[in-house]
Amino acid sequence: MIYSLVFTIYSLIFMTMLFITLLMKVKKKKVRTKLYILLIIASMACGIMEIKAIYTLCYITPIKEKLAVNWEFKNIFMFQYIFMFVLYSITVLKGTVAKNLRQFFFKNLKILLPYIALCIFCAIYMWAPNFKYFGPTEIKYIGSGSTGILFGAALIAIFIALIIAYKQRKENKKILNCFILIFIAFLLILIVQILIPKVSFIPFLLMFILYIIYHNIENPDIELLEEVTVLKGKIDKSSSAKTDFLFNLSYDLVNPMNVIVSLSESLSNLEIYDKNIINRDLKSIKYAGNTLLDSIDNILDLSESDEQDNKINNKEYSVYELLKRMETVAITRIGAKQVTFDLIVSDNISSKLSGDITKIQKVLLNIINNAAKYTEIGKIKMEVTCTNEKDNQVLHFKISDTGNGIKDEIKPFIFTDSQETSGVGLALSKKYVEAMQGTINFESVYGAGTTFYVHIPQKIVGTKLISEDKQADVSKGNIEFIDCSQYKVLIVDDDILDIKVTKKLLEKYKFQITTLTSSSECIDRIKADEKYDILFLDHKMPEIDGMQAMKILKGLEGYQIPKIVSLTANAVTGAREYYLNEGFDDYISKPIDTHELDKIIKKYFDEKA
Repeated sequence: MIYSLVFTIYSLIFMTMLFITLLMKVKKKKVRTKLYILLIIASMACGIMEIKAIYTLCYITPIKEKLAVNWEFKNIFMFQYIFMFVLYSITVLKGTVAKNLRQFFFKNLKILLPYIALCIFCAIYMWAPNFKYFGPTEIKYIGSGSTGILFGAALIAIFIALIIAYKQRKENKKILNCFILIFIAFLLILIVQILIPKVSFIPFLLMFILYIIYHNIENPDIELLEEVTVLKGKIDKSSSAKTDFLFNLSYDLVNPMNVIVSLSESLSNLEIYDKNIINRDLKSIKYAGNTLLDSIDNILDLSESDEQDNKINNKEYSVYELLKRMETVAITRIGAKQVTFDLIVSDNISSKLSGDITKIQKVLLNIINNAAKYTEIGKIKMEVTCTNEKDNQVLHFKISDTGNGIKDEIKPFIFTDSQETSGVGLALSKKYVEAMQGTINFESVYGAGTTFYVHIPQKIVGTKLISEDKQADVSKGNIEFIDCSQYKVLIVDDDILDIKVTKKLLEKYKFQITTLTSSSECIDRIKADEKYDILFLDHKMPEIDGMQAMKILKGLEGYQIPKIVSLTANAVTGAREYYLNEGFDDYISKPIDTHELDKIIKKYFDEKA
């Protein structure tokens, strides 16, 4: 009996130290941790009852009283053992899926039912009238009815938990390893208990099990190490994504710049004036410039959060301009490769649609970029058709290439953020398409090529068709400049070159033009009662910026304040709405689009409008 007492006291001291260590280390207690704390408390209660039972059996007489007290304590702590096995089993198996203990028990009721039934059976059996734990002259911790039930029930509980842990091994391999160790430890202690039946090894078993769970699952240091490992993985992944991003960005910036520089140099060295060649090259320069602006916009969009990425920003846009821009992207991406690009557009597509053009562009850019990247010879073709559904029009994009194709083993991961695929581009494309209530899929034959299908519903704006835009494309560059010689315009910008560009564009309307380089001077001119009909005001300027100057001017009473147009390099999604909400009368971004400028001029000064 003295060895049983020593083992029990030692185990109780260890469990107490483990309990104190856990409380000191754990700051935020999860459901699993709370269950583990209950498990330690239950095990410590078992140890205390064991000590009380040993003391009763050794020092209390007569034998009848000894047996009566033993009956009381032994049945209580044996039932506690079974409860403890149930508790640690469900703790390591399902403790992380619930927000609180109540939700945990209700959520895992199916798993708890076999254990509950097992506990009820053991309780009924142990409290049966004819049940005997041991004889009046000997003390054994195994071999009698109750201890056999105890070890049998515990073995069943651990075995069931081991099966469940094996099924969940993909979710958490540590749980399976933990239960394998527990099962082995239980069998070893059971064998020792059979060989030495008069010494209690059960408290030692509980202590060892608690240590296994703590060392493998509940140790806060291990959780911290896992968090650091996960964080390191994210950092490595982010670094890899950054490298890929910069690599792709070099194409997005260098290729259109190459087109602009090369064609500009070609035009400057043109020996014979050919209007058709000049118009053709200027259009290519314009589209390459727009592509460059799109790349810059995408860089600026990286500052947006995931929630903003999921937000749909619908606005009116030209389908023809979108497709011509994608054509320029494809051609610049292909470069000197022996690859042709074909754009086939159905004539019954609406000229104007309303939708999130930024996300549509990103989706098409990702697909076109991949096609150009993996196609060394052959053809890339984009076919665009539509189907009408009441006030909506579903755009159907079919983008095919004769490139490398996709291996069968990679196809399941093509829309996931995986190193086996082309990175996060296609994963984001799927995310954007689904956010717009559309669908995206593909088919591919390895070595022959790949075809992507994108279907995006958009709202129809007006009755004009894209075929009219095609016909008007040749003469689109010819703007009809109205006569504004009777109107005064004020340009305020701290950049002299920007002032020259803006002035050059406005001179075609014969405005009376005044230029200034500071907001303070602008405010002084208005206060001096100088009259202007329209003010183009740059945003980012030293001392008083354009936003502050606009609000000061709008706050002046008794003065004739002109229409104030925000002239800014801020062209990110939602910029126009932002400036209008702040108080500007209109908005135009740099570099200035001549057609957008013409719309503003005619909006305020064309009597026909």
